[in-house]
Amino acid sequence: MSTSKRRSASKRKTSAGATSDPKSAAAANSLLSNKVFSKEDEINLLKALLESTTDPTVSLPLGHHVSETQIAAKIKRMKERYHKLAKSKSRIKTAHDEEVYQIARLIWGKQAKKPAPLMVKISETTAEETSPEIEKLPDGEDLGENAEKENGDATGEVDLGAFPYLVEQMAVNFTGNDMYLMGLRQLGSRKLEGMNEQWKGLMEEEAEFIAKKAQFYQELKAALAFKN
Repeated sequence: MSTSKRRSASKRKTSAGATSDPKSAAAANSLLSNKVFSKEDEINLLKALLESTTDPTVSLPLGHHVSETQIAAKIKRMKERYHKLAKSKSRIKTAHDEEVYQIARLIWGKQAKKPAPLMVKISETTAEETSPEIEKLPDGEDLGENAEKENGDATGEVDLGAFPYLVEQMAVNFTGNDMYLMGLRQLGSRKLEGMNEQWKGLMEEEAEFIAKKAQFYQELKAALAFKN
């Protein structure tokens, strides 16, 4: 084989290897994702994911068309980004970084992943809500037994794992004392659900406040630097 033919074959092999390099493909996908999603899109995506963990693509206010594959890839990268920020707070440089961190903390943070202590699993059958009218009970049951099934507080069947925000806060306030678990179960599932949602809302408001405060601080620093 001549020298020119060997060089041509070598170039074709090099070109083929470059197109099949998985690192190059991953870098291209990452670059494409960065172009597709703006900073505002990142915040909207995190908020949507926080509100609906079952299907974050529902009513997603991104303002332009993106595919489910792009959204899934973006969520994966934002999760990796959160863990990096959580390991080293010095990585938080801007108000946007702070806002991303605070919202992502509610999704992938310790309080979101940590199971409730002494969690008792509830049976798959759940009690139905009773109407204001007099309810006819099946034979062999009385009002006391029906109330116990509805609240789940007589036999310890309340699944505290269904109320992670509330349980996490109680665990912080009652460190080393598990008596609060009994008190929570006595409240019943219905009341716990409302209180858990209320606390979740307060945490989201706190995250927004922290993000706004960080943004104001950045603007203040910029103004002072300009005067100097």
